[in-house]
Parts: sequence; structure tokens; C-alpha cells
Amino acid sequence: MSFYNLSIDIRKQKCVVVGGGRVALRKVRKLCEADAHVVVNALDYLPEFYEKPLASQISIEQSEYSKELLKGATLVFAATSDFQLNQQVCADAKELGILVNSVNGEEYGSFIIPATYSNSILTLAITTDGQAPLLSKELRKYFQEKIENVSTELLEEIVLLRKEMVSEDDEKEKQGLEEKLHKKIKQIINQIERV
Repeated sequence: MSFYNLSIDIRKQKCVVVGGGRVALRKVRKLCEADAHVVVNALDYLPEFYEKPLASQISIEQSEYSKELLKGATLVFAATSDFQLNQQVCADAKELGILVNSVNGEEYGSFIIPATYSNSILTLAITTDGQAPLLSKELRKYFQEKIENVSTELLEEIVLLRKEMVSEDDEKEKQGLEEKLHKKIKQIINQIERV
């Protein structure tokens, strides 16, 4: 299977996670970091779902799964330990035209989540298109160690230079800004290579 990789803005968008265990908890935390409106559905939940600040960021639906819960969602996550229930969640989401991720494997859902690391500006995402998630995770750890010490100030300079370059009308000035941008990027690569 071949996937198209993208980053999506889900701020204030309804995202439904069906499941109350460890995997569901991980997905819920990442969705909260992205400022999504998170609805979680399960009969039983780990205690962490009820702890602050997470409990104040999510809506908990402690009930049997119902297709109705998915209506209006941007993304759905089938994250239970029940293979058949995950299959049903996937089928329902697809029928409603909603993108769905399944812990059962990449062939059951319509999207996968790469292993990621983010700081304020830089995001590293590694995927094996769902075929070897542990490899993605371990590679992410390896590269995270290399990039987490990259200078935030240098990253901010690059962002400002790019904005300046994009808004510049004079071609000669634009070319000069692009050269500065390449030098700053080279500095970052040098920092990474030293680790």
C-alpha cells in the first residue's frame, strides 16, 4: 500500500478515539497537543484519562460503541484490543467518508501515523508505511537525539529569512536572502553531524 504523507491542522476539529487503553491514551494525548476537540469512547478507561489536565481537554463517552459518535468527526481512531470492534469502527468511518486509523494494521484504516519528534519549529516524521512501526519508532529516537540540540535561535532565523525571501519582490535581493538561508541551513546540518 502506498500512502500520501501530509501534516494536517486539526485545531478545534472533532476527532474520535474508540478505546480506553494505553494505545488510545497515547493517541488522545497527541491529539490534545494538536488542540483537537477529542471525544473518547469506551466502556472502561485507564485512570489517566480522568487525571488533569487531560480530563479537562477531552469528552469521555463511557458507553457501548455507536456509529453515531463518529458523525461530524474529521479523524477517527480505532484503538481497542477488540479486533472485530476496530473493524466495525473502520467500516463505519469509511461509510461516513471519515479518515480512520486502526491499531489492527495499515490495511484496515485509511491513514497511518508516522513516528514523530517536534520542537517549536522542526518536525521529524519517519514511517515505514505501517509495515514496520517499531523500526520507525527506533529510527525516530536515533534522529531525535541528533536534532534535539539544534539551536532554536538558528531555526527561528531560518523561519524569518524564509518569510522575508517569500515577500521580497526584487529578484537580486531575493537571491541574496536565499544564499543566507542556505548558509543557515548548512549551520544546522553541521550541528546535527557533530552529535
